This record gives sequence, structure tokens and C-alpha cells, in this order.
Amino acid sequence: VADREPGRAAEDLVAAGWAFCTSGYYHGRLFEAVFQAAQGWPGESSDAQCKLYEVHLALRAFREDVYSRFGLPPDAARAARPRLV
Repeated sequence: VADREPGRAAEDLVAAGWAFCTSGYYHGRLFEAVFQAAQGWPGESSDAQCKLYEVHLALRAFREDVYSRFGLPPDAARAARPRLV
């Protein structure tokens, strides 16, 4: 993953986190890595931003007990939120 263009590793982590959420599987270290990578990521892909926001919502709704330790800060969650046109 390190030889890819910058930001691609974060997009891959977001996609993996989203897949885990849609499968109903929780893996704490993966989700911690997703949100850690997303903090320094410009988020150029609208698909990846949407997935990041969906992961945020799913974990906040179903795993709030552990999500509160590493989740997106409120300002980052607002930035990832899809905008309706």
C-alpha cells in the first residue's frame, strides 16, 4: 500500500471499514486505523467520504461504547458528511 499515491491507503482503509460495518463485524483496531488515517487525509474521493461518514454513523449507532474512544471528532464528522445538491 505504501507505493501508491498519497491518500490511497486511507481510501482503502475506509473501504475495508465500510465493508466490515455492512457485514456487521466489528474489529476495533481496523476502525481505529480508519479514523486515524482519515484525520490527515484530504478526502478527495466523494465515494470514500460518504463511506467514512457511513462508518461513523454505524459505529456511533451500534458500538457507541467503544467508538467514543477513537471516533471522528465532531468537526471531522461534519466535513465527511455528504452534501445534498
